[in-house]
Amino acid sequence: MATTPDLPRAADLPAWMGALRDRFLKTDTSQFVLHGNVHDLVYSGGRVWSMPGFLDAFFAPSDKLVVHYDPGRGIWFPDDRHAARAGTAWAATGFIASTKLTGGPRLSGEGAAQRVLARQVYAELGMERNPAIALAALEHLLLHSTPTAVIVHYAELVAPDGPASGLGFDDRTAAAQIHRWSLSDDFARGDNLVLLLTSALPDLARRITRNPRVGVLPVPMPGPLERASFLAHTQPGLTPERGEKLTRVTAGLQLR
Repeated sequence: MATTPDLPRAADLPAWMGALRDRFLKTDTSQFVLHGNVHDLVYSGGRVWSMPGFLDAFFAPSDKLVVHYDPGRGIWFPDDRHAARAGTAWAATGFIASTKLTGGPRLSGEGAAQRVLARQVYAELGMERNPAIALAALEHLLLHSTPTAVIVHYAELVAPDGPASGLGFDDRTAAAQIHRWSLSDDFARGDNLVLLLTSALPDLARRITRNPRVGVLPVPMPGPLERASFLAHTQPGLTPERGEKLTRVTAGLQLR
């Protein structure tokens, strides 16, 4: 089985991810907004990744618990191991009653027991699309002692921008809750990270995007070098002339 590349140290790590890595390591910033081309493929470490897969692989060397939330899909994890770790944390904080998880908060072992716990976690929360419940679940993970990376997709649907009088109560409270996370020293000290992904920055609540405690980083369309590397990887039989032409004519297009 192929090993996962060490993406944080990859020579071809995208510049926007390198900027996120450096700011997270060198400052107390623990919340970031990635905006723009966030639904495209990512070429890094000599491989082609979906955005969720790239983020999962990037955090793998740190052994953070990684959890995703998408208001159209619910809560999900990179694999059963992460789901089991989340179940252990939720049982420990009381968000999920330990009686609903086989073996209670102590069950986080390998193999069959881990798969059972993962299935139970998905049964409890895996299809939860309601932002109020999902954000509460994610906050419990951030409050637990396990370093956690929370990744919120389509963040503009969770905390949309607009005048307070024109937003529903759930929209206003979601923006306030995510804003509060950015101000929490406890979250930062716990080596936690929150990533909010949106394709349209103006659609995300300005309470978040204009917060100096939040790192706002654009994800640009792939440049010539990224397109050339992607073409060389996916079509190794291309002649240099053909590769150069395709690199040129695909300017402004996604890799997908």
